[in-house]
Amino acid sequence: MTRACARGVAVAVASLLVLAACASEVGPAASRAASSASSTADGNQIVPGKTKFGPDEDDAIIRRAVDDVQAFFEEEFPKLYGEPFTPLAGGVFPYGPDDPPPQCGGVGKSDYRQVAQNAFYCPQDDFMAWDTVNLTNDLLDNFGPFTLAIVVAHELGHAVQARHAILDGRFITFVTEQQADCFAGSYTQHVQQGRSNAFEVTPADLDASLGGFLLIRDPVGTDVVADENAHGSAFQRINAFADGLNEGADKCKGYEEFSFNFVPEVEPGALEEQALDLPFGEVEALVTANLEGFWTAAFPLIAPSERWAQARTNPFDPEQGVACGDVSFEGDEAVGKYLYCPDDDTMSWDEINLMPEVYAQIGDLGQAEIIGKLYSQRAQHLAGLTTDTLEASLQADCFTGVWVATTKTNEVNERLPDAAVIRLSPGDLDEAVATFLAFGASSADSGGSAAQRGTSFERLDAFRSGFFEAFNNGFASGMRECTT
Repeated sequence: MTRACARGVAVAVASLLVLAACASEVGPAASRAASSASSTADGNQIVPGKTKFGPDEDDAIIRRAVDDVQAFFEEEFPKLYGEPFTPLAGGVFPYGPDDPPPQCGGVGKSDYRQVAQNAFYCPQDDFMAWDTVNLTNDLLDNFGPFTLAIVVAHELGHAVQARHAILDGRFITFVTEQQADCFAGSYTQHVQQGRSNAFEVTPADLDASLGGFLLIRDPVGTDVVADENAHGSAFQRINAFADGLNEGADKCKGYEEFSFNFVPEVEPGALEEQALDLPFGEVEALVTANLEGFWTAAFPLIAPSERWAQARTNPFDPEQGVACGDVSFEGDEAVGKYLYCPDDDTMSWDEINLMPEVYAQIGDLGQAEIIGKLYSQRAQHLAGLTTDTLEASLQADCFTGVWVATTKTNEVNERLPDAAVIRLSPGDLDEAVATFLAFGASSADSGGSAAQRGTSFERLDAFRSGFFEAFNNGFASGMRECTT
């Protein structure tokens, strides 16, 4: 996030019809699922050579996925385009440094350095290849088998595009990559419906997919319009995947008419200014000031007869403890806690351990998102809404998405004094993804507050609902989206 004068924030509006006009040349011959990445979004190194899975198990899973995804497209392609889907004519190729894949559109073997740590579909020769030595084995170890199925569904989504003859330069790479992510989501919906003969998908698989997208995202600050190799940020890619997951392959077909949500990472102006995080010591005061302005405007939409009163915050030291009603936490029990207490109408968070760690590992929007969720829970309580169910927790995440959208569109910022105005920086929405990944309930949780919190994927989906409705149609519409 960055500070910004209210009158100086650019409104994030983009026409994808204009984007299409920018596509003046065909993208790379090989469509890649992953860039050369060797660490997760929080900086943890991927450790190759784990023994959870056998050394060739990634190849077996991918081959099974190729058969299953092709069977899916054999069913869906005629519905979408009125023609049969033909299986890959060129085969599949696991590869590594000592055995590179065929050269796409050429003769002989590829230069491994050009395809290292990638999976790709070659439209010229109609084959799929994956780096089994330095990519898919690590994806399997870190994110599980279904992530490999998602990679396959993405690449065979490009095979759909080749058969539909749209890989001819009429679309920039970003658009075809978004559609391929959407097709991967539509295949996941197919599996989720129990129609696959090869896979099942669990909440844990969907949460793992968030980590996978964080790994294979574009570098922060990539201009997806100008960069011919751009695939999208994690947030952009997850949004496309979720479109397919929620609405099926027909939604993905609509990407060819640009009927998908687009939030630009890079705004007009100097990227150096956009890319800065706020200093740690400035985040909480600025975020709470902005949230006060937001909820002053938004609260009457959920409680028409009420007015917003300034919130009380309590950044605490776990050694001193924190209490809510007759429940108290102190020492180790208080480490990492954040909570809204309706008994004394106070929002509290661990200022010594939690917030510095979130800032260091995720970024300033991670801090902001925690505070934003507490404000949303306070608003629910003051408005008399339900507060102790999974649906209520997801509604609070939806409200938080609406708030974050207003920092992008400037709709509320323009009402605030300069000292309360913030805007998103490139990478912030990926920080939102990382925050939900860190604070979603485990799929093993059952009962109690953990299960009521929602999985990472559920929480992000709720956030996206509020964010995009507010981004596209204004924050009042976003608030209605969260309450219906």
